Amino acid sequence: MSQLARQMRFSAPPAAPSPRLAPVHRISRIAAKSRLPPCRSVQFPDSFKSLLEGALEREGEQLADRIGVPGLKVRSALKSQAQQLDTHVCDAGVELARYLVQNRASALRGASVLEIGSGTGLVGITCACLGASVTLTDLPAIIASTQDNIATNANLIAQGGGSAQVEALQWDNHSDEVLRRNYSWVLGSDVTYDSAVLPKVAGLLSELAAASPSTSILLAHVQRRQELDEEMRGVFAGAGLSLEPVMTGRRGDEEVKEVVFLQVRAGSRQ
Repeated sequence: MSQLARQMRFSAPPAAPSPRLAPVHRISRIAAKSRLPPCRSVQFPDSFKSLLEGALEREGEQLADRIGVPGLKVRSALKSQAQQLDTHVCDAGVELARYLVQNRASALRGASVLEIGSGTGLVGITCACLGASVTLTDLPAIIASTQDNIATNANLIAQGGGSAQVEALQWDNHSDEVLRRNYSWVLGSDVTYDSAVLPKVAGLLSELAAASPSTSILLAHVQRRQELDEEMRGVFAGAGLSLEPVMTGRRGDEEVKEVVFLQVRAGSRQ
């Protein structure tokens, strides 16, 4: 085992204290005591909407600069009833996108890429801007937002010589069509976020690896709990896959310890 692999044992780093909003149950109790009717809608003045749009625009510019793709515009807020994910999905996607820009840009030009769990489409759109032909996938309830972000960056993608399309994909109930294509890369950011999804992700990646052994599979994994990381190792090993740490994400000179890039390789099934 390499020194890097020994250092990366998916142990969860100590959680840094951070200010949090009042939990929903506390807010509910406060509302109940006040005996106020539930708020069903809020109408904001146009001046506030302009300020909000300006803030979102500045946030998008900062995101583009951080990744290294000037002009990239992706709405980072994405939640749906079908998939409630925390803010780590943004961190993992941003770090993976930046890693690809800084380390794999030449390899992605002209490559065929499949992104699973695309969400906002940040990683896939970045690859398309680098000249890759990208298929971005997620649940049917989410892909409309993904498509909107692709449309927003259509000119940037065309300038980069890439292309992007969106398809609905359920990891445990997918069409064989996705397996019949040859991909140079399969990418995913924070798709190993919960025990319930691990067998689905491992099963899909195992099928993709078997269909195209030369495909490079790279995941940006968020280290939440040591128990989850150990379970992920076991589930992937059971599907005939090994996990090899590549490096941690970095924000400038500051190491982002909770995000680690994992190369997924086909191995012996346990």
